[in-house]
Amino acid sequence: MTERIRELLAIPPGISPTLDQWSQFYAAMAADYGCSAGRHMKHDQILDKLYSTWSTRWLESMGLQMNDSPPHWLQGIFRKHRKAFSYLEHLTVLEVFMGREWNLQDILRLVSQFPKVRKPITAPPAQPDRLSREVLAKRKAWRTLLNRYGVKQARLHGGQAVYAALYRCDRAWLLQINKTHQASLRRRPQRVDWPRRDQEFYVRLCDIRKTENLSANKLRRSRRWYLTRLGPMTTITKNMARLPLTSSFLDQHAETVSQYQVRRIYTAIQTLSANHLPLKRWRILRASGLSDLRLQQAARELLDKVK
Repeated sequence: MTERIRELLAIPPGISPTLDQWSQFYAAMAADYGCSAGRHMKHDQILDKLYSTWSTRWLESMGLQMNDSPPHWLQGIFRKHRKAFSYLEHLTVLEVFMGREWNLQDILRLVSQFPKVRKPITAPPAQPDRLSREVLAKRKAWRTLLNRYGVKQARLHGGQAVYAALYRCDRAWLLQINKTHQASLRRRPQRVDWPRRDQEFYVRLCDIRKTENLSANKLRRSRRWYLTRLGPMTTITKNMARLPLTSSFLDQHAETVSQYQVRRIYTAIQTLSANHLPLKRWRILRASGLSDLRLQQAARELLDKVK
């Protein structure tokens, strides 16, 4: 993965593919590898392929763990893209399906070849001189229902069959007349008590930290790790300027990679000491689940003190 990230950073600036192009690319890739049936994605099969390539520990360390209840990010990337996904999510999925022999610039060129905007399928408008008596009768019936109930209520008061018939054979007229009968909705803007919500988040974050300090959780407690336990992460991150207590907590207690490695080493030392095992460098690395090649400076200095 490190090599892929270096390859990504070496790519010169250019025009990025659109969200719709990414949607088409992943749909085509799933079809090529037998992970879809028509427009239906076989998400369980895709998930199995992911776990056959990446371990659960690695996914958790990268902040790519699956939520307990779907949809999770892996399902989202194979659906219609309504938001951009992170580079790490893209690279993780590409490594699953493409293996090791692939080039990132070739992938970007391939994605850019898909149409930028897919044309919607629309029914041709019906010609007035060719309308049958049956269609004219249904138009009249639908007008009567619209004038009496409005668009939504007309379907609930006996107009379901009329609506379905017009949608099949006279869709353009139906959609046009419905627009003229849509009621303008006045929605009150939702007012959020941000100071109160900030205090609630802060209390919950303190409880999470207190609970995790008593556990042997091996996940890195990054900002993302804390935020995923509060609720919809996108909503929180977009309004972080209104959450000073939450922001201050994350600045103080979110673990860096270096702090995370040091904590894992201390936990390993405590476990080995409790089991009366000699504190050897190789044994501490194995117990902590860390790699000597990826150690940060602080973790390396701590291990160097072990004889």
